[in-house]
Amino acid sequence: IPGENLKNVYSANEFLVRVNLMNAGEEGTDTPVQVGKRVIVVGGGFTAIDAARWAKRLGADQVTIMYRRTRNEMPAREEEVENAIEEGIELKLLTSPLGVLGNDYGEVDAIKCIKMELGEADDSGRRRPLPIDGSEYQVPAETVITAIGTTPNPIILNTTEGLKGTKWGTIQTKDSDSGETSLPSTYAGGDAVTGAATVILAMGAGKRVATAINNSLANKKVDPKKIDRSLKLVEEFSKPYTIRKNESIVTDIYEMVVQAPMVAKYCHAGQFVMVMGNREAERIPLTIADWDRAKGEITLVYQVVGKGTADLETLKAGDELFAVAGPAGKPSEIEKVNGKVLMVAGGVGLAAIYPILYAHHNIGNDVHLIYGARNQDLFFWLNWIKDILPEEKIHLSTNDGSMGTKGFVTDVFEEKFSGKGDVALAIAIGPAIMMRATANRLHQENIPVIVSLNPVMLDGSSMCGGCKLSRKNGKISADDFACNSGPDRLASDVNLDELVSRLTSFQADENNVLVYHIKRKLEELPRVRERLG
Repeated sequence: IPGENLKNVYSANEFLVRVNLMNAGEEGTDTPVQVGKRVIVVGGGFTAIDAARWAKRLGADQVTIMYRRTRNEMPAREEEVENAIEEGIELKLLTSPLGVLGNDYGEVDAIKCIKMELGEADDSGRRRPLPIDGSEYQVPAETVITAIGTTPNPIILNTTEGLKGTKWGTIQTKDSDSGETSLPSTYAGGDAVTGAATVILAMGAGKRVATAINNSLANKKVDPKKIDRSLKLVEEFSKPYTIRKNESIVTDIYEMVVQAPMVAKYCHAGQFVMVMGNREAERIPLTIADWDRAKGEITLVYQVVGKGTADLETLKAGDELFAVAGPAGKPSEIEKVNGKVLMVAGGVGLAAIYPILYAHHNIGNDVHLIYGARNQDLFFWLNWIKDILPEEKIHLSTNDGSMGTKGFVTDVFEEKFSGKGDVALAIAIGPAIMMRATANRLHQENIPVIVSLNPVMLDGSSMCGGCKLSRKNGKISADDFACNSGPDRLASDVNLDELVSRLTSFQADENNVLVYHIKRKLEELPRVRERLG
């Protein structure tokens, strides 16, 4: 519905993951959650009940569950509904949302609703809810949580050749008892097969599948070569993510080289990893800026902007990261282009654009780079770029004029490329405001611009829904997640105004958390001095 990507609109998955797995309700948490005084939870199932009760416990004055049928049709158990009501949760039944309304700051202000009535039964056996014409009204809210059902994650089906799916997006199995799929020796069960169901049913499927796998292997002759290969794979996957290098390359920007052989083996330009410094840390998405498949190493570049990245800054060579999950995201499309390919990088965005630039140059495209920073001291990897491109194809800009053109990357475009008609494609990566300004200017000359989306991301596999982005026409599809179907997108197809707005959602929280932990460390100093005598 319109407005579902406003700030303070959560999917129940994101909300509950933040609360239950990332301690969002605790002071100084890395991964906060914002709960206003008035919260509306859309849905009527177990997840809706969970989200509503947590919102109440996190301090909301009024929490309302909005459901389009009556209480009799709510999927949640009656006992759970009763418990929610006892806890102070209100029910707004026979009501369906039409849109989320926002204020001037891009935050939730209200939900536009319509009253419903029940008609004939649908395929599920429940009476179908029908809108009542002319019954629209608004309900004030500062937070909206959607708990209206999910579909299976499409990653497996989209990336596994030969694995057949159903029209509902689930994995097709030969029969429900064995769970065997269209691929030999490949089995599936749980929500990926049935669609959204219960943990108990998934556990049952797991037991049946385990039995089927055991039976299929019982009479097979052991192949020592396959056993050896499997053991080697296990060994590779079990290696620690050892940091080989973690050094400042310019103020607040660090280059980290990590031992991650399986990521290095399979990654491509444009992909990223989810990094956790320790077991309690938040998940941080970082573009894979470079890799060495022979050494099994990847290079990550990060800017210290909050506690999570500040924690990474403290790590040194020889330390280990708790997790490096990936490669995630769709690789950049690298194709031969008839005309110039213009790379536009802003600040730390150069690290993300570097492997894409290298790949385009490698296939023979005429690549040019515009690289902007606030001042000359913030440029990095210029020597790497000069190993690929001649000086005349590298164009710099600084806000203060200390190097290159004084101004912004768009000023360099005006000076060097505007009106010539020879730029066939542009790729812009950097701060969202810079990508929006670049796209707006280049679109005036009908130049297609690809941007790399960088919304708030929680898990990197579309489970939480936090990185969804609406298109310019306001519509959202199941593929509109920066983690699964991004990060590269045509700027003409993405609502970049919305991206700029959503990126400020947790800005204040990040600053507060960073200050909180700095204060804690300062408080510890006297005790440290005392112990040291």
